[in-house]
Amino acid sequence: MTTPHDPDEPPPGSRADSSAEPALTRPRELTLSFWLWLTAAGLLLVSSLFLVTQRDALVESARQANRGRDFTEDQLQAGATGLLMIVLIGALVVGGLIVFFAIKSRTGRGWTRIALTVMAPVVFLYGMFLAMPEFSLVITLVVAAAVVTMYLPASKAYFDAVKEAG
Repeated sequence: MTTPHDPDEPPPGSRADSSAEPALTRPRELTLSFWLWLTAAGLLLVSSLFLVTQRDALVESARQANRGRDFTEDQLQAGATGLLMIVLIGALVVGGLIVFFAIKSRTGRGWTRIALTVMAPVVFLYGMFLAMPEFSLVITLVVAAAVVTMYLPASKAYFDAVKEAG
């Protein structure tokens, strides 16, 4: 037999039940961080694709560095192609991980904040050594802003509240 309840009160366990915990509101800072991370991933990909278009310049640099060495033209061409494919695949993997972690960070999972923070130096190194000069400063600034916004007080409070809520 069930206990009767007041018809004006919502049934226990319903969304309108006053004993239910209020929904956590994602702070604007964390939303900004999310979009900055997506921008960084996009810039990585665009920069890598742009680098692929510079294959001839890379081969020419290899030719200049090959003076007095025994590399054939085929080896220089293959080396340039291989290097560019590694850079492109690396950018796709890193960009994909960034997107995955950024999406998960919106739910307040603390491990994603750590994972993205660990990804930041990888992106910085990419920006410094592999990205075209036109992209390197922009990528670095976007990633720095994305990391900072994840650790601002409102974002930290959100991650802490999600952790406490279980």
